[in-house]
Amino acid sequence: MHTRSYSLTGTIGVVLAVVLSVFFVVMAVDAATTISTDISTGGTLDVTGATTLSSTLAVTGHSTLTTASTTAASVSATGIGAFAVASTTPDETVSIGGDVSIGSSATTTVFVDSTAATTGGCFQMRGSNGILYRAYLVATTTASEGVVASWQIEAGMCQ
Repeated sequence: MHTRSYSLTGTIGVVLAVVLSVFFVVMAVDAATTISTDISTGGTLDVTGATTLSSTLAVTGHSTLTTASTTAASVSATGIGAFAVASTTPDETVSIGGDVSIGSSATTTVFVDSTAATTGGCFQMRGSNGILYRAYLVATTTASEGVVASWQIEAGMCQ
């Protein structure tokens, strides 16, 4: 049995070796990767592109959500009972611990609505005396003026 060996020397051999090496490195790096264990970092973890988390995301400390979009950024929370801003113990479906500032460059609109036919929106505030007050609109119809709405403010809770 005769064994033959071939070798490429000179420029052609070096070029072919470099091309094959680069090809195998690109294939290894560019392959889809799944990490099946925990990732721990002492610095910043930067993820670019679309990312899907299929389990619990726990954030301890300050968290910033930003978008590169020219449209408004949004945060969506589904499948949870309550969403809190500046609070770890929400007492309502959406709970904000602190002051709220609402503004825009056009007409600023706050829309308070109810899906019940005879129940309208209601604002509930605590007075300086510690008593809860509710404020809502009462619509009445008169023959001379048609439908007229007036504010009703009284002690009590909206619900």
